[in-house]
Amino acid sequence: MKDGARLNQYDKDRLAALVAQDTGLGVPEAQRRVDNAEMRINKDQTQTMDTARKTASYASLWIALALFFGAIVSMMAATSARWTDDRVTFGWPRREPG
Repeated sequence: MKDGARLNQYDKDRLAALVAQDTGLGVPEAQRRVDNAEMRINKDQTQTMDTARKTASYASLWIALALFFGAIVSMMAATSARWTDDRVTFGWPRREPG
């Protein structure tokens, strides 16, 4: 049943026979239990995959926003550093009297 696969009819019949043997129920009731268990397992797998997909999409969005914010901050820091550097080294350097 890995990756959403279904049980084949032979496996369902064998499981129903085992359930009927262990619980003392009739074969139709055991078959219903096997079908219900298979349905619950597939439903749980689907919910787990949906949750993982949503988590991955939110994480990728936040990572992209963090990278974008870091790029903006680094551009602003580079611009500010350049302005400071131009102010200090623009023109002839000052000479201290002495």
